[in-house]
Amino acid sequence: MERLDGKQRILKVAMDLIMKNGYSSVSIRKIVKQADVSIGTLYYHFPDGKLSILNSIFQSIGDEFIEINKFSEKIKSPVKPKIIREILDNLLLVIRKYSPLIQGILMELITNKNFVVELKRVMNTKQDEKRDKFFAMLHSFLPESSGRERLFGIFANVILNVIYVHVFLEDFYGNDDELMEVLMSMIQGFFSKNYD
Repeated sequence: MERLDGKQRILKVAMDLIMKNGYSSVSIRKIVKQADVSIGTLYYHFPDGKLSILNSIFQSIGDEFIEINKFSEKIKSPVKPKIIREILDNLLLVIRKYSPLIQGILMELITNKNFVVELKRVMNTKQDEKRDKFFAMLHSFLPESSGRERLFGIFANVILNVIYVHVFLEDFYGNDDELMEVLMSMIQGFFSKNYD
């Protein structure tokens, strides 16, 4: 088996610990001990400590979601209900896979006001080509209109939160197909209206 380098070990250990124990119960000391690296090595790779680690984990989850959906190919084709359904199915899959991690992060967001500001600062320190392609794909759904884009952002958060509730409360909206029917109806309703 291939031995992971220090940065990869830190990320793997941090993700495993967060998935098992929640974000707020994981300390830098636990991470460096289990990853068998020094604190200096951790801060070399992750200058903002847990926030930098969290940002890297989020990016890897986002990269996985982007890769699953092959957004670079979908940007070139018109958006169809089949594509939206496929994206929603994959989003549900990723959220279910990482639900303990996401639950811990959401609890931290709810309980720590500074966490949001700091995480946003860390996330904005790096340019990410994959993230840019993802946002380009989102913009392809919409005509040029800042008001409609803002409304779409709010709507996308509602959909995301519906999926969170469904996963975190163990099939809250029935089975996954029933959830998808509701989400697809919401999306079709949203795109059939003129919000300008």
